[in-house]
Amino acid sequence: MQDTHTVLDELIGEVEDCTGERQGLRLKVALLEEVHDSQSLLADFLPCLSRRSRRMYLRGEPYVLVPQYSFDVVLSPAAAPDGALGKVVRASLEGMAHQRVGSCRAWAVPEAGVVLLWEAYLFLPWRRSPDPREDEGARLLWQAWEQTLLRLVPEARELRAPPREPVYDTDFYRAFLAEMGYHPLPGAPFWAKEVS
Repeated sequence: MQDTHTVLDELIGEVEDCTGERQGLRLKVALLEEVHDSQSLLADFLPCLSRRSRRMYLRGEPYVLVPQYSFDVVLSPAAAPDGALGKVVRASLEGMAHQRVGSCRAWAVPEAGVVLLWEAYLFLPWRRSPDPREDEGARLLWQAWEQTLLRLVPEARELRAPPREPVYDTDFYRAFLAEMGYHPLPGAPFWAKEVS
């Protein structure tokens, strides 16, 4: 097994924060490649595997940039009547920090042409609705994650996703998968979407 390494970091669109302000949503993706053993847990999820082959684990971290400030404070010898213990004498913007706002994970077996999109969701309060069909950010992240996976795994002919996501009601989530073009895969615990 090799170490994960970041393969891309890009702006994917805008989402609304909890105050109603628009923020740029970025996606950083790390990749781990390893040799697949047909006896591994992944073989249960992708029964098309019958021998040792290359497997990819992809982890996406959706994030927004937030200002990171530095303050110089002169402390008072005693507390002021208003409770102040000192005075800010300088404040400066030091840069921008990454605030993680969601999670994306997938496994791919390029030789089989299959990508298992395990999850792609925003954390609360960035998740704006309990129904992903009504959440602009959920739709943006899902579509961006799909497109990213297809760029990183050009051999993909099929995307698969589990029919449940713990952060959403199962009926809402399955309706969302259907809107995204997925359908139940006969004889398998997944929904699938053909890609070209």
